[in-house]
Amino acid sequence: MKMEDIKKFLSEETDEEIEYLKKIIKHEEKEQKWLDKDPDLKGSKPWWRIMDIPVSWPLVKKLRFRNILVGEGGRKKIYYLASRDKVKKAINEYKTQEKQKARERVRQQKVKKIRKPKDLFDVIESYDDIKEFFIKVLNTEEPVHVLLVGPGHQNLTYLNMETW
Repeated sequence: MKMEDIKKFLSEETDEEIEYLKKIIKHEEKEQKWLDKDPDLKGSKPWWRIMDIPVSWPLVKKLRFRNILVGEGGRKKIYYLASRDKVKKAINEYKTQEKQKARERVRQQKVKKIRKPKDLFDVIESYDDIKEFFIKVLNTEEPVHVLLVGPGHQNLTYLNMETW
């Protein structure tokens, strides 16, 4: 089982199904602690049945199809995750990516909401290079900070966009 397969599965599933996957992980970790206490069972893989965890049968089929879940036995199958650690890691990475995407969407919405009037610098005579610099700063997608120093135009300092 590859991490890419797990990540692809997570990107295609709903939040509810990912929560079920977390429940499976939690159940297996709890069972693993119990197994590790017994010297005869130490190192055994924890397993479960559908009646042990309230997981939908379609999700079990999807997980088995993707080789994320292993099923053994006859009519009363037992199941276990092929690699619990990989699944946990993939879920954590998926959550981090989703948070980053959400932050980016919020940032994009904020950038779009800022209305930049076309005649912003029409009242200012000359200083064309500085006006051009500010227009570039206002139109960038990344946040840019500008510090103006000095009491007037004699000491006005600005960064050149080409030096970035």
